[in-house]
Amino acid sequence: MSTASRPRILTTRAEEVPGESWDDYALCVERAGGEAAPTDLAVGIEESRDFDGLIVTAGVDVDPAGYGQQAGDYVSETNSDRDAFEAALLPEAQRCDVPIFAICRGHQVFNTSRGGSLLQHLEEREPHRARRGEDGESIDSG
Repeated sequence: MSTASRPRILTTRAEEVPGESWDDYALCVERAGGEAAPTDLAVGIEESRDFDGLIVTAGVDVDPAGYGQQAGDYVSETNSDRDAFEAALLPEAQRCDVPIFAICRGHQVFNTSRGGSLLQHLEEREPHRARRGEDGESIDSG
């Protein structure tokens, strides 16, 4: 637990994903009366210990290797270092008995870090989310 006057909400951030912005998460935390504290691989786990809540944000796909599967056709971009970093934050939040809010990818990390698996693609959910096409500019859903 932090000693800040406002709740310090550790909020993960990572790669650029169309439609995702860390600033949007931060604004929502601040509107609710909290202080959004960014954390990512550059900050590191040791510097991410003093917080009153944790938000594990959306982003690229969770690496299927982490839950014992091979990547299917719709798995386009993963970041296994981010997976491991965010998975390490979760038990720290539980140990400190602070709330955890996992959004999309964050919920998948929560599940797979505890031995769960994922269905990598749900055909009936198309289109799901916009992603950059192979050219880096166009938008593809998958």
